[in-house]
Amino acid sequence: MNINNNSGFFYSDILNAGTDTAEIKIHGVKRWLALYNCNVYWMVPAVGSSLCDIPSHTQYLLWKTEDGFGIALPLISGDSKASLNGIDGGISISIQGGNPDDDPILYIEYGKNPYELTKSAMKVVSDKLGSFKLREEKHSPEFADYLGWCTWDAFYGAVDEQKVISGLESFKNAGFPLGFMILDDGSWDAYYDYLNSAHSHPEKFPRGLKALIDDAKQVYGLKRFGVWHCFEGYWAGIKPDGELAKTYKLIENEGNIRPWEAEEHISKLYLIDPEQAEDFYEEMHSYLHSQGADMLKIDGQSAMDLFTFGKIGQGSAMKKYQQAMQKSAQKYFGGEVIHCMSNSIDVAYNMQITNCWRNSYDYAPSDMKSQREHIYINAMNAMWSSMFSLPDWDMFQSHSAGAEFHAAARAISGGPVYICDYPGKQDFDIIWRLITSDGKTLRCVQPALPSADCIFEDCRYGSKLLKIFNMNKYSGVVGVFDCSSEAKRGTVSASDIVGLNGDSFCVYSVKKRSIATASANESIEVSVGDEGYELAHFIPIVNGIAPIGLTDKFNCPAAITALEYFDGGCRIELSDGGEIGIYCKTKPEQVALNGKSIDFEYSDESGLLKINSSVTGKNTVVINTDA
Repeated sequence: MNINNNSGFFYSDILNAGTDTAEIKIHGVKRWLALYNCNVYWMVPAVGSSLCDIPSHTQYLLWKTEDGFGIALPLISGDSKASLNGIDGGISISIQGGNPDDDPILYIEYGKNPYELTKSAMKVVSDKLGSFKLREEKHSPEFADYLGWCTWDAFYGAVDEQKVISGLESFKNAGFPLGFMILDDGSWDAYYDYLNSAHSHPEKFPRGLKALIDDAKQVYGLKRFGVWHCFEGYWAGIKPDGELAKTYKLIENEGNIRPWEAEEHISKLYLIDPEQAEDFYEEMHSYLHSQGADMLKIDGQSAMDLFTFGKIGQGSAMKKYQQAMQKSAQKYFGGEVIHCMSNSIDVAYNMQITNCWRNSYDYAPSDMKSQREHIYINAMNAMWSSMFSLPDWDMFQSHSAGAEFHAAARAISGGPVYICDYPGKQDFDIIWRLITSDGKTLRCVQPALPSADCIFEDCRYGSKLLKIFNMNKYSGVVGVFDCSSEAKRGTVSASDIVGLNGDSFCVYSVKKRSIATASANESIEVSVGDEGYELAHFIPIVNGIAPIGLTDKFNCPAAITALEYFDGGCRIELSDGGEIGIYCKTKPEQVALNGKSIDFEYSDESGLLKINSSVTGKNTVVINTDA
């Protein structure tokens, strides 16, 4: 089958007779990006030029031709789940879980712009399947407006009440306004990998969760308290002779729930019958709600493949579980959920209500090679995941390798920002640069994406910097990251930022704290040095003025909440005080801060106007250039 015209195609009934595969020829491919499952839980990118090298289990395929771009999206249909891999001159479609229904198993579309093409294709697929909504059509999670703390890399499974209190106490003692926390794995009444009951561990949390959560909110000022649990109850499901097993019918299976371990370990798996999924989540979530929890991190979701294989229909089981979980999460927690270990199309294409998805495998506090790869994977995965979710780039530690590198990336990721520091080790100089004085994150208005010149390049190798772009309310930003340890220099331009309008820009480099000016298509050279990153904020110059924002923050222009230009000046509202920077082509005649005329510092060389405000909360600056 040949495809060479510029429109969208759904494909069904194309499986080769007696097999669960089909082949489609694609012409003129110069480069491709594939997002594929490296194991049952996680998705990673690959790029190349030969179609034969497209990995198996590909879930999103974008390619470049001489005159445009193409996209292929394998779909879910009944109990089947499609994926792609490369062949000579095209792609092969494989089906897992049985023959599909009459629904299509593949969608292909062509277009002129890779970002618009992805959005268009996902909109068509969403309308066709009717089983999920796009990110922009769903409520954005409120917890993402605040900086959080997760217990995982601080305590791992040995977490208990006193350790949580020690963590909260360390933030309070530092005067840091922590917004939310996630009580991660280790808190449940479980036996090895099996959940015994839908209650907290009685020895680790002797007062129950309610007393702890009440303290977290009333004593330590948290806005939200999140609790982790597994999609299937626990890692291997339900304890077959435990309390929950007395209520629910269990489906027994076996599988390797930890495929990353060197030696394969097969576990017995026990899944609550999907017909009882609603009752199970009602029991679990009503308990958590009664304890005061108001958000969830739900892990191990793609393990449904293992729990159902050869026993029941995987697709129908996943759909029933997702519908039951999301209905319950909406009822008790307003849909404030992080989907985790879930990087598969059968989760993505069932996200009807929830809107946050862990976008990469786990952050691990180890060597810088791992940290560089983590940023690259998140940036590339967002090409697809940002269409149906708010991508969560995972937690990081402010006291471990690559802390500032991670913080800069999280600052412009557009997603939630949360750390997993061990109490007392926090580097508050770094994490204060992510928030305002009330604990709100200075967040971009949309998910970050890789720039056009990086989409088909593997920036983990060689001398090319990874560039990711995003938008604030009145400006754009390009983050440059050395993901290979070899890429030290590159260029950035306003043209790297899709959706940014303007003819001339002030370019503020966060790490160097330097200013330049550039036209819309002019490139600015950047270097990343040993820290491995730079954030270049592009602020349109209007009437000779460009407000930078809070210059001591990573995402400084995100503090600008309102901006009004008038003849001879402008009025700027900011969400907080601190070091305020404004580019002015000429020295202003007058500057007013919160209604009072003030003295100010101005550099004739750079055009940078500096103001320091000790007022927390809303600040207003008025600039007059010809008063």
